[in-house]
Amino acid sequence: MERNKIEQFMLLNAGNFNEADLHKIQSKLESVPEESATLVLGTEFKKPTTSLIISFLGGGLGIDRFYLGQTGKGILKLITCGGFGFWAIIDLFIIMGATKEYNTNKLISIINRVVPKKSAQPSVQSPAQPSVQSYQPATEQPATEQPVAEIPETNVENNETNSAD
Repeated sequence: MERNKIEQFMLLNAGNFNEADLHKIQSKLESVPEESATLVLGTEFKKPTTSLIISFLGGGLGIDRFYLGQTGKGILKLITCGGFGFWAIIDLFIIMGATKEYNTNKLISIINRVVPKKSAQPSVQSPAQPSVQSYQPATEQPATEQPVAEIPETNVENNETNSAD
């Protein structure tokens, strides 16, 4: 993407992201192809101040968490009346950071969809290591004498067994 478009995007949307993430976002934007720039630049983000106002007015009912797409936390907050008020108060302090994190994750996922993935190079086998093991004849080992079990002699006519002692 063109440098001036990246700078314009960063000026307009810097307040929607954590300051620590701005450099990472800028480097990711540089990898976006020009034909996909309008998709990335046209993305709308949630305003942290809007989420703070929603949290102040409806935080006890979990509306702030529903606003950020955190349905599970919103339902839990709704059932517990904002964690009996404690969770609602805590969210007043952390909801703006959660909104900025939501925006960062949204932008990174969009960029990852539009940036072509680098193809992995196929591995090439070296000629010194053939893929099929070559045939190696077995070496002859001296035969070891094993004791032979004695078989009792049987007299077929009398059906008697004589064992050799």
